[in-house]
Amino acid sequence: MGAGDSRGENFPEEGERLDTLYRDRGYRDMKVDSFALAPGATPRELTLEVGLHEGRAYQFGFVYWSGNRVVEDASLKRLYTPKPNAVYDHSRIEKAPRGAYPA
Repeated sequence: MGAGDSRGENFPEEGERLDTLYRDRGYRDMKVDSFALAPGATPRELTLEVGLHEGRAYQFGFVYWSGNRVVEDASLKRLYTPKPNAVYDHSRIEKAPRGAYPA
């Protein structure tokens, strides 16, 4: 939200940014419940209060590739194979298939 913007029209966009931020840090089930504007420390300031539910933090177990007929296992491993106990990262999972097929 930019300086001077208090109309509330950017709240859905802010919710999407929070969603991405949390999902890339292991909170796959995070949900934004509410947004509210509250008076700030001075009359010229506003505070954006966000109610959210993080859910549990997820980690990866053992990940392996098998049964692939179009793309070789070795090629898939180079794309993204998280280490056991690595924090769940939604954006890395979404990016992995893009490099699987030759252009």
